[in-house]
Amino acid sequence: MAVFADDPELLPVLILHSYHPGFIWTDGVMEGMRTGLSKHTKHLDLQVEYLDAKRFPQVSVQGRFLDLLGEKTRDRMYAVVLVSDNIGLATATRAKGVLCAL
Repeated sequence: MAVFADDPELLPVLILHSYHPGFIWTDGVMEGMRTGLSKHTKHLDLQVEYLDAKRFPQVSVQGRFLDLLGEKTRDRMYAVVLVSDNIGLATATRAKGVLCAL
């Protein structure tokens, strides 16, 4: 059975970033997403995933990331799925079978 969040008061949000935490562009986008979402609700259940595609661009790594994402999101439903750029969007599109919100 799919669940939205452990606490029904929380808005479940999945965020996919193409790069790693600490990469200045990614950190800026993440801060903007948090700021924007918090204008609508303070009750967020954020799940943030980093593809780390800048350091590991190999197709085999991307495939394993999709497998891992499937495991981590199994039985979860997201009210919102956000991506930070085209690589994140392509990944979300390939993972649409495991991401309930897509």
